Amino acid sequence: MEYRVSVSKASVMEEVYQITGYTGVKNSDMDKLTSTEDDSSLLLSFYREATSSLSDEVSRVGYLLGESDSTSTFLFNLPSNWNTGMERSLAKAMAQYVVNYVCAKWFSLTKKDETQQYQGVCQQLAVSILKYLYERKKPR
Repeated sequence: MEYRVSVSKASVMEEVYQITGYTGVKNSDMDKLTSTEDDSSLLLSFYREATSSLSDEVSRVGYLLGESDSTSTFLFNLPSNWNTGMERSLAKAMAQYVVNYVCAKWFSLTKKDETQQYQGVCQQLAVSILKYLYERKKPR
C-alpha cells in the first residue's frame, strides 16, 4: 500500500519563527535569536537539509518523493496491514522533526546551548516516526 505524507513549508517556517521569537524574548536577545523572513534563504536551506535527513531516517520504508514551493512529499510503501490509525501521528511527528531540525541548525548559529535540546527532540521523533511506520493492525 502506498501512503503519502506532505510537510507544509509555510507551517514549518511559521512554527520556527514562533519558537525562535519566544526564545529571543525569554533570553532578552530578540535581535540575535529571533529568525525573521529576512533569514528565509538560510532557513529554507535548513528546511531542505531537514527533509533530506528525514528521508534518510525513513529510507527502509519510504523516501522523499518531491518538493514544491509549498510542500515536501514523502512516499511510503507499507504493508496492507499497516495501522492507518497512525496517519495523523505520523504526519505530525514528521512535521515536528523538520521544525526541530531547522531550530537546531538555527540555534547552532545563534545560541549554541539550545542546539542540543532540539537535536535530542529530533532523535526522539525519529524513533516515534519509525514506530508509527512499523505499527500493524492486529489480526482478526
